[in-house]
Amino acid sequence: MTGWREVTQGDLDGFATVSGDDNPIHTDAGYAASTPFEVPVAHGMFLFSLVRAELRRRWPVARMVEQRLVFPSPTPVGARVRVLLEEGTDEGGLLAVTTRVESERGAAGLTGRCLLDLSASDPLASAELPASGATPQTQAGEGADWWDGAVGRTHTLSRAFSEGDLAAYGELVGDHVPEGRVPEALVAGLFSTILGVHLPGPGTNYLKQELRFGAAPRTEEVLTATVEVARVVPHKRLVYLATTCTGRSGRLAAQGQALVLAAGVPAG
Repeated sequence: MTGWREVTQGDLDGFATVSGDDNPIHTDAGYAASTPFEVPVAHGMFLFSLVRAELRRRWPVARMVEQRLVFPSPTPVGARVRVLLEEGTDEGGLLAVTTRVESERGAAGLTGRCLLDLSASDPLASAELPASGATPQTQAGEGADWWDGAVGRTHTLSRAFSEGDLAAYGELVGDHVPEGRVPEALVAGLFSTILGVHLPGPGTNYLKQELRFGAAPRTEEVLTATVEVARVVPHKRLVYLATTCTGRSGRLAAQGQALVLAAGVPAG
């Protein structure tokens, strides 16, 4: 991505379709009008997608090892944004890059830091985890009693991405994804889908996400994402979560932690 780009409702609808994250704060103008945002706002993972595309343009063969994401302020429909990258200190053979998506008004919709492996290796033999046996739970219910017993609650989502999905994603965000490989933002988008649609549920606002990536999944490979509530602060409606995604034979695709504002669930 070079220069400025306007975030349109078509962008958000397109990302909702390809990722599965149709949280109404992104796709429903009527719903968004009833929230503090007033208008639909960009998916955090859509902004991450713009960052990943710019990283790939700068370092075409680099493998993303780690990405830390913070979403300081919402990015509303109609905002013009750009991606800023700043190289940091090489850490143990990895390149550290500071990442930022900012609007013309100077507000940061995303800040973060990633580690890139410039060796162009593709470690298919990454750490393996047992397949998740978690059972999907219902989405956030109405009322403060949602917070009772929230810690330990889990939701699991399985999906395989097709070449058509990757083509639509690449056209949408301007990323030339290697053939047959699922981009990191779509892997992380499985977590976003769970958070915004199921647990905690509609209205959830991403605040932070830390991710460490294993081998890049292949198209048509069934991915299983699991989100587990690790800690809650009911009076502030904050939910801390553990996030894990595995692929074939339990191979680790991504693992990390998230912090969200469960805006759709009344405070306890």
